[in-house]
Formats: sequence, C-alpha cells, structure tokens
Amino acid sequence: MDTRINFLKIGLFVSLLSTLLIFSIFWLGKFGLESKKYDTYFTFYDDSINGLNIGSSIKYKGLDIGVVKNISINPKNSEEIKIELEIQKGTPIKHDNYAILGSLGITGLKYIELKGGSNESPLLEDNYFGEKVIESKKSTLTNIVTSTEDVMREVLVILKSFEKVLNQENISNFAQLLENSEKSMANFNELLFDIKNFTDVGSSSFKSVKNSADSFNITMKKLEQDSLNNLESALINMNETLISMQELIKNLNESPSDLLFKQKSINYGPGEKNEK
Repeated sequence: MDTRINFLKIGLFVSLLSTLLIFSIFWLGKFGLESKKYDTYFTFYDDSINGLNIGSSIKYKGLDIGVVKNISINPKNSEEIKIELEIQKGTPIKHDNYAILGSLGITGLKYIELKGGSNESPLLEDNYFGEKVIESKKSTLTNIVTSTEDVMREVLVILKSFEKVLNQENISNFAQLLENSEKSMANFNELLFDIKNFTDVGSSSFKSVKNSADSFNITMKKLEQDSLNNLESALINMNETLISMQELIKNLNESPSDLLFKQKSINYGPGEKNEK
C-alpha cells in the first residue's frame, strides 16, 4: 500500500514539473523573448524587388542582422513597395545607412544589404509617422543592368536605321559607286604612270642641262685662264713700251737736237775697225 502511494506522488510531481517546464518554454519563446529580439525599420523601393521574399536576410558587411518581416504596396504612394524590416535589437542603424538589393549567386533570390553608417553619424530616429525609415538606393548591379538596357535600346535604334539605309536600292547604288571608284582608280593609276614617265624624262633633261652647264663652266674657266695670260703678256709689253718712251722723253729733254743730228753709235764686234 505504501509503495503505491509513493509511485503516485512521484508520477504527479513529474507530470506537474513537465507541464510547468513546457509552459515556461512556450511563454518565453512566444512572449518573453520575441518582443525583445528585434527593432522594426522600413524601407521603400520604386523598382522591381523580384526575388525578395518575406524571411529574406538583412546583412551588414556580410553579417546577418535581421529578416524581412513584410512586403506590401505603400498605401501613401502606390508606385512604391513598402518593406518592413526586423533588425536585431541594439544594432546601431545610423542616419547615413542605406539599403540596396543584393543577389544570392545565380539563384535569382535577393536579400537586403545595408551600406554606409559612419561612426560620426547620429542614430536613425522616427519620422513624422513614427516610423524609422532607411533610405534605399540602387545597387551597382542594378545600375549596370539599367545601363545595359539603355544601351540595348540605342543599339536597336541604330540597327533599325542601318536596316533602312541598307535596302536593295542603296546597296545597288553602293555597288555602282564601287564600280565607278574602281574605274577612277584605274585612270588615276594611268595618270600616275604618265607623271612618272614625265618625271623620268625631266630627270634626263635635267642631267643633260647639268652636263652642259658643267662643260660651259670648264670652257669658261679655260677661256678665263687664257685671257688672263694674254692680258698679263700685254701688260708686260705695255710696261716695256712705257719705259722706252720715258727714256726717249728724258733724252729729248736733255738734248732736243739729238732727234735730228745725233747718229747712232755703232758697236763693232771683235776684229772690226771703226772706219770713221
């Protein structure tokens, strides 16, 4: 009898303790911890958020700091998507933090990544509506995709323009233009050949003129030398004549009668006699 009573007490105690433990765990998990685990923030996007889902990660420099709690259309602006964020309590979200969409590999899934957040910036505060709103920006990949789309549109416009230009009529005209260009090039080559021949003839003529000029220079030099020699001889003779005239004038001055009466003295050779 005593053994049955002891087992009954032990069974009741274990059941009651298990019930209290389960209730405590449920209460702590549901009410005690959840309400204190996260702070609520909001961000708004006016571009597509395809690939972003409720429960997607929120990262800051690669560290998971929260999850996406809700996604809806902004009731105050139907062109924007309102995203509710749950970020771990105590995470310092600064005024210059901003959110961009990141991609998880090639799966197409997206997550939200927080950028910025300088140490000097103040903490983000509630706005007029009592909400903490993190600014959103386009990611580098989104900007590249947008730029690529713009470039593709421009390329399509250019291709359509080429299609209009390269119709059958223009192609025929272009072929005719090429044919005419070939003929013009042939004529131009003939002209170049004629110019070359003329240049060769001119070169030969120039050589002949040069040879003639060289021969003329040689002849002139020879004539010049001969003239100088003749002039030198004439000058010598003229000098001798002048000396003779000076002697004659001197003799006349000394004895004018010698011009009429003076006989020339005869110089006899050896063995000859002076007859006078």
